Parts: sequence; C-alpha cells; structure tokens
Amino acid sequence: MASESNFFVVVLGSAGEAPHIQNALTASPFDFGCVGYEPRTNNYLLGESERALLAKADGLVPGGGEVVNEELLALCPKCKVVSANAVGYQGIDRDACTKRKIWAANAPVYELRDATADSALMLLLAASRFARESLLLCLESENGWEWGAMRKIMGNSPNGKVLSIIGMGRIGQMLAHKVTTALFMKVVWYDINPNPPLRTKSPIVPYKENPSVTSGSDLKGVLESGDFVAVTCNLSENNKFMFGAQQFAAMKKGAYFINTSRGKLVVEDALADALDSGHLAGAGLDVYENEPCISRRLIAHRNVFLTPHVSSACDETRKAMAERMVENLSRVLDKELAPMNPLNNAGTDGLPSHEKDRVEQYLKDEFPV
Repeated sequence: MASESNFFVVVLGSAGEAPHIQNALTASPFDFGCVGYEPRTNNYLLGESERALLAKADGLVPGGGEVVNEELLALCPKCKVVSANAVGYQGIDRDACTKRKIWAANAPVYELRDATADSALMLLLAASRFARESLLLCLESENGWEWGAMRKIMGNSPNGKVLSIIGMGRIGQMLAHKVTTALFMKVVWYDINPNPPLRTKSPIVPYKENPSVTSGSDLKGVLESGDFVAVTCNLSENNKFMFGAQQFAAMKKGAYFINTSRGKLVVEDALADALDSGHLAGAGLDVYENEPCISRRLIAHRNVFLTPHVSSACDETRKAMAERMVENLSRVLDKELAPMNPLNNAGTDGLPSHEKDRVEQYLKDEFPV
C-alpha cells in the first residue's frame, strides 16, 4: 500500500510468507519488503535487490528464528527498531542493537501464553495417556485392534498429581492455573526470579493466591517433587542445556517431561538415556535441540508425543502477535517512544519520564539479575 508515514520495513525469512504478518503490515501505514533466509545455515539470501531493501529499512521484522546480528545491522544504517513477530528472541543480538541505538522488541501477547499453556497441557495428557501409541494401534490395525494390546497402553492419570513448573513467567502462570483448575493438580515451581511479577489477569486467580501453587527453594528440589515436569522458561546463554543427565536423574522414577519452551534447554541424548533406562515414563515435546530436525532416538520412543514447534499455532494468537509487532514498530517509528515490549534499552534520553520508568521496570522484570 502507499505509505502514510514514509517508513519502510523489511520482513526477514519465512515470516514474509505468513498471512497474519502480511495482513497486519498491509493494514499498517508502513511500506514493506521481504528478504529470504536459510535457517539450516543461518544465512540470508542477499542479492543486489535484497541489499537495497535493507539499506533503506527503518525497521526489521524477524519471525523468531532469524539471526539479527552486527553483520546484518551493518547493512541497515537507517534501522531504528527490530520488532520480532514472536516471543522468542534468541536470534537477536541485543547488545549489537543497543550499541547502534536500535530498539529490539518481541510480541508476548496474552493469547500466546494461553495457546502455549494449552499445548503444554495437551502434551502432558498425550504423554501420560500414551496418545501416540493409541493412535498407532488404530492406524496399524487393518482388521481392527487386538483387545489384548490395550494392556500395552495403560497410562497414568495426572489428576491430583504434582506438576513441577520450571519458569514461572507468563506461560508458567497460565499453565499453573489450567492444571490446578482442570486436573486438580498441585504445582510447585522454580524460577531464577524468586518473586515473579503477576502475568495473568481476571478471572484467573493470581498464582500467589492459589492454594494449590507453591514455590520451591531450588531446582533440584522442585525436580524431585514432580510427577510431571514442564519447562516454560526463556532460553539464554546462562541456562542453555540446563536439563542434562543430572537433572533427569533428580526427577522421580516414572515421571514425565514436558517442553514447550526451547529445545536447546535440553541435552536430548540425556533425555533419551533417561527414557531408554525406564527412569522416565515418557515425554511430550514441541521443541528440539536441532530444529527442524528431531533426534531419531526420541522418535523411536512410542511413549514420546511430538509436535513440530506449533504451540502458538492458533489463528487468534498469530493475529494478535502480528498486531503487537506492528504496534512495536509504530511506537518507535511514528510516535518516537519505546516499543511496548522492549528487549533492550536503546536510549531513553528523549522519552517522557513515565516512559523511561516503564522501560526500566519492564526490563527489570523481564531480565532479573
């Protein structure tokens, strides 16, 4: 569409093909173009025309996995904001953005925490009730299943059991609400922030007021407590591969491991070892160490339920994320404010005092020391 604001945005990688992003940007005052990306090699497809697009970009829109580093930013001398259409931001070099006084932002909309918590709940139920084995029994039975085979898919009920949640942020709090109200589970949680800010809203009971939700003092103790362990924390350089042989050994024998966060939080061979040995009863996974590839050892386990990184794949969620992505762009480019969801402080000198305070508190809550 014809630009009303004279700002130009470049959408990176496969995000340029996503209808929700296309629709949101088409409805915005921004002109936009797309630059291709090869995720298996982390390389952009840069010809002369793509470099020309980057050279005039006022904003960049990664879809979540694309690398936004110093090398790319050097091709974007006009860029003022990197607005990810995702909650994950591992590909964004926040320090490089800050050095260039470029705001970085993500889109942790309310709908996303709801959708991801739903996915975690689905994986929890699917793993503990052997949904994959049940489906295979139906699909592989040309003349009907053998009734005796039912004994092989005897699962475990999560009702009244303990769920250990690792990461009590937006998604962790939403998941705690869902499992305590729907399955009458008890929740014990661990977070690097011992007092996570409230991330839910009415009519959901705040986690601090939920009698079925308690905090644990350390990671090992929380892992030992759970009949199920769900990972809902962010990935950073400090917690990469935090779940290895030692952590899986600390979990209860017969426990289930659920991950809807990031694959590189987990040493997949260690998880496969815990499943091979029978120490863990099963797993439900939406994310993987080397996406889009999945460990053949995990695929081989019929008590592991797998989905292809689709926790946020709901129409309502993707629409809301795209709208937040545009809002973050607009706040920086049109309104000369900080993004709604900043990932860095690109400089607050020209901002109103209340906006400075908001940014400082937001970053303090998002990145506790």
